[in-house]
Amino acid sequence: MSCEQQIARGAKQCFSEIVARYLERAGYATTTAADGLEAIRLVDEHRPDLVVLDVMLPQVDGLRVLRHLRESERTG
Repeated sequence: MSCEQQIARGAKQCFSEIVARYLERAGYATTTAADGLEAIRLVDEHRPDLVVLDVMLPQVDGLRVLRHLRESERTG
């Protein structure tokens, strides 16, 4: 499904795909998360160099994800 079909999927998911595509074209490996809980799990598993967060993530908002990252021994 392409970003042109964003009405069914939501503009935020399309935006994350666009950001990921630009980073991939620049040579970076990317991983995307659908919600804050998945973001925390992926960061704990992959320990990325860069995290791009949306403040209004479902389940756990981006600010709580950021607090988790700062408090975590593995990422802080």
